[in-house]
Amino acid sequence: MTQGNQGGGPTGATHPGQPPGGMPGAAYPGASYGHPGAIPGRVGGGGGGGSGWITAEAFSAAWGDLQRLGFHGLLPFVFVLLGCFVAQGVWSGITKLVFDTLPFGGIGIPLLIGVVGGGVLSGIGGSTICLMALTTARGGTPSIEAARDSIPYWPAAVVASVITQSVFSLTIAFCGLGVFFAISWSLSLPALVDRKLNGVESLAESWDLSEGRRVDLLIMNSLVLLFLCMGAIPCGLGLVVMAPLCCVGMAHFYLLADAASNPSCPPEPPIWGHYSRE
Repeated sequence: MTQGNQGGGPTGATHPGQPPGGMPGAAYPGASYGHPGAIPGRVGGGGGGGSGWITAEAFSAAWGDLQRLGFHGLLPFVFVLLGCFVAQGVWSGITKLVFDTLPFGGIGIPLLIGVVGGGVLSGIGGSTICLMALTTARGGTPSIEAARDSIPYWPAAVVASVITQSVFSLTIAFCGLGVFFAISWSLSLPALVDRKLNGVESLAESWDLSEGRRVDLLIMNSLVLLFLCMGAIPCGLGLVVMAPLCCVGMAHFYLLADAASNPSCPPEPPIWGHYSRE
């Protein structure tokens, strides 16, 4: 796909989690997502309305991945997620400081700082997490090297995240319209990393993938929030499991939705460079 100028991602047609090299046509973890037989009839198809099963399918597959990885395999997720949490906390503190410092009437400036800065951090952290989650969902083992490997995706991811947060902030007051946009674009970062799209293309791709599955996506995102809240109750210790579960679950949701929407498109030759199997 031709890269535009809206924060274009890295070129090439590789997919995270696919092993390097290999014989043409050889099976590899996650290849089943690329053919119609991989999608059971209970998974919501494209455009016809979701069945409600795709969310359960995604979480079930993610739980199996976490059992395969074990505690040691979750550590890269924990480090990256902790870094994202700290960065967001620091930026929120800066935004509040600016808000408290400015005289009455300057509310637009801290709002702009919060939305844009939050979008930048979400794009950087989100693309790194998506890279790790897609690798895991395709049968690989995530590595802290994803923080370096995701750098080429950052410009496009920042564009997509800033647009999403800006539109959400501007439209949330209009009968919950912001929630509709947030749900429709919630697959943009997995699509961006998986297909190497630019920022605007990833939003369009997520919009198409969410067609007929927005109820499923609403359920998925609601459960993510619920699981994260449950994980935070015991002094945050539950997040060590719940946060990676939610990230990998969303990656599986994307892969299931993508395969259901494009059943005739076989997976491309695996040439990803950082892949490991236990």
